[in-house]
Amino acid sequence: MSHILREYDEDGYHVIEYTSDGKKASAITKTLIVDDVPEPLPIEPAPTVEEMQAQTLINTEYLITMNEMGIEGGKL
Repeated sequence: MSHILREYDEDGYHVIEYTSDGKKASAITKTLIVDDVPEPLPIEPAPTVEEMQAQTLINTEYLITMNEMGIEGGKL
């Protein structure tokens, strides 16, 4: 039966040394220490070409209407 002889952190690893006789290590395990990584933020999908074209058309129509009303640059 093995028992833990030593337990320590070294070079980014958590090391556990096991012993059968209580004096020397008979087995060693190394586990990489990983920092908790936060959940990634959701990424908004990019607008489609059709959506961008529709927004451009709306903006153009808005500017033309403002110009026809004598409002320069959308300012009153």
